[in-house]
Amino acid sequence: MQRSADQHHDVTQLQQASGDIRATWRTAQSLLHSRQKVIYDDSECADLVGKFNLFFVDKVRRIRDNIASMLKQSSPRVFAARPHTGPELSDFQPVTIDEVQKLLASIPRKTSPLDVLSVSLLKDCAEVFAPAITTLANLSLQTGKFPARFKSVQVLPLLKNAGLDRSLPVNYRPISNLSTVSKVLKKLALARPDDTQLHLAMRVDNTAAGLSILAACITDVKQWYMQNGLQLNPDKSEALFVGTVTQLRAVSSLKSVSVADVDLPVADSMRVLGVILDRRLTFDNHASAVARSCNYHARAIRHIRHLLMLDLAQMLACSLILSRIDYCNSVLHGAPCSTI
Repeated sequence: MQRSADQHHDVTQLQQASGDIRATWRTAQSLLHSRQKVIYDDSECADLVGKFNLFFVDKVRRIRDNIASMLKQSSPRVFAARPHTGPELSDFQPVTIDEVQKLLASIPRKTSPLDVLSVSLLKDCAEVFAPAITTLANLSLQTGKFPARFKSVQVLPLLKNAGLDRSLPVNYRPISNLSTVSKVLKKLALARPDDTQLHLAMRVDNTAAGLSILAACITDVKQWYMQNGLQLNPDKSEALFVGTVTQLRAVSSLKSVSVADVDLPVADSMRVLGVILDRRLTFDNHASAVARSCNYHARAIRHIRHLLMLDLAQMLACSLILSRIDYCNSVLHGAPCSTI
């Protein structure tokens, strides 16, 4: 009887998380008892909040002071206007009610502590709330201002890497939890601007010229950041040469690349939006990483398989395994069978 009751409770938890991959995995992890929770009392929580608040406020102050100092040491840069021959962006495409309704239908049923209305109510009554959100989004795009009321966030500090000292605030990354309406407005705005990327091809017989162009471009970006109150962190960047065997052999003597006065070691691979790029674009490392991740989750599901009905087991497999196999699988088109 006890096992039947536990199974019913576990099945209910997984059903409530259905449709939300993160919530499904968090529920599965809690069923596996794979991570022991750290519980703090009220006084410890108050002490931690004070420490994190002082740390992050001081960090912002130090960044501003650093930017001001660097601007004083450098001469003001006036970026020349460059001729543009393509279509001009004079205003944003208006947000439509249909667009908002589709967006509300796609968001997970996860309510933020800052929400006045639950996400379930927003989704179930989308035809009621969509016109108001559409008007709010269009006013924001027209005036170039984000509503002050929706700028408030709940900041959650998460440990950057497992094994780091939990007592040091520097080892935490602040995660901002916006209200659901704020997230919807943000997604509507981000759906309109286009990303800008820099593609640089270098000749193996003249790498100095290519690296010089790259360094000059990054220096300009850094200067623009500083003049607009932002800070570029080049030491958190990575460098990767991509080419044929012959081309890579010609640049094998280059062990680092100078980016904004920081020497970055040349890596054998790097992760970009979840895809591991290697020097020859064989994607061997990416395929191996996906296989390891899928095997890890398959073994985890096996431990709780006896608690799951077939449909829930299939849901977990699709959410945690097939989603990883499907993600960016087009990069493996044309790859040898040994890689796949």
